[in-house]
Amino acid sequence: MRPKCPQCRLNRCFAMGMRKDYIMSEEEKQQKKKCLEENRKISLTRSLTSESTNSSSISEPLSNSESISLTSDEIDRVSF
Repeated sequence: MRPKCPQCRLNRCFAMGMRKDYIMSEEEKQQKKKCLEENRKISLTRSLTSESTNSSSISEPLSNSESISLTSDEIDRVSF
């Protein structure tokens, strides 16, 4: 049975051992949302470019030596 009251639910989380510093501020929530949107755009553009290059050739799985390289900016965007 799930409590419907947000305050009761929060109190139950604290009773189970959740720490108060796990709660994100509004600024942190916005930053995370922005980061997720940027990552989705990057993924979308990559999938579109890979579809256009793969449409002219037969798709083959990448070997271990053909790994995808990320720039440091892209890695920073992925990190939370």
